[in-house]
Amino acid sequence: MEANRRFFSKIGFNYFALGIIIFVLNIFIGLLISIINPNLLSNQTMMTFFSAIWTYLLPLPIFIYIMRKTEAKTLEKHKMTIKTFIICISITMFLMWIGNMMGVITTAGIGSLIQHEVANPINDVINNSGLIANLIIITIIAPIFEELIFRKLLIDRTIKYGGTISVLLSGLLFAFFHGNLSQFFYAFLLGGFFAIIYIKTGQIKYTIGLHMIINFIGSVVSLFVSQPLLDLANGSVISPTSAFGVILYILITLGLTVMGLIYSIKYFDKIRFDGSEKEIILKNPASTILLNP
Repeated sequence: MEANRRFFSKIGFNYFALGIIIFVLNIFIGLLISIINPNLLSNQTMMTFFSAIWTYLLPLPIFIYIMRKTEAKTLEKHKMTIKTFIICISITMFLMWIGNMMGVITTAGIGSLIQHEVANPINDVINNSGLIANLIIITIIAPIFEELIFRKLLIDRTIKYGGTISVLLSGLLFAFFHGNLSQFFYAFLLGGFFAIIYIKTGQIKYTIGLHMIINFIGSVVSLFVSQPLLDLANGSVISPTSAFGVILYILITLGLTVMGLIYSIKYFDKIRFDGSEKEIILKNPASTILLNP
């Protein structure tokens, strides 16, 4: 049991170290920018590009080196059909909306208690960074690095304790990584679902693809429909093209969300693990994994 507690303590320390590395790089690069060109600090597009450097590009090699000191297991690979991938997109949309609703309700409740609005920082980033930054950083770079960090590198090392533990740990760490309540719930649900897909297929490309699609919808497509929706809410008249785009967006997202709900219910039993991936059985998983230094 002590060996298992040490294992999860080591995993926890590695991800804590990742957070510290990102934090230190954030401060260091921020100070460097303020010395070289302070005006860049007020340029959200440039800061989004810089954030990719201190959040992903520089920390990942260090994190891979740290994680490689822990033994990993290669998962058995299985192909996913196009039909199954489309179903996974719909379930991803459904989980995203459920998670978003949970986040909105929670932050609204806390805001009413403290008499102050709880901000959603990702909205400011998406709305102020610009199309190119959102496309490159949020849609392409972030999904690749986050899937490597929170799915492949983590699950390859924890799968010996079973799929359920790997899924919960992947979702939880992914949710904490986002660092705010607004994103916590949907990051937890999506992180867990992506973990299931990775365990079932053994191929990280599928979760990267799903992650890219959901980020593309949230950071790029949303830019084109948010303003017409605001204009409509304010009683303003919008162009036929904008109206068509808004209607198409609503129909597609609503259709995928309903489809995701149906398939989530239909395939709920199939997401369970048969235990064949489990090599070590924990008698007290909660205390072994979470309640240790």
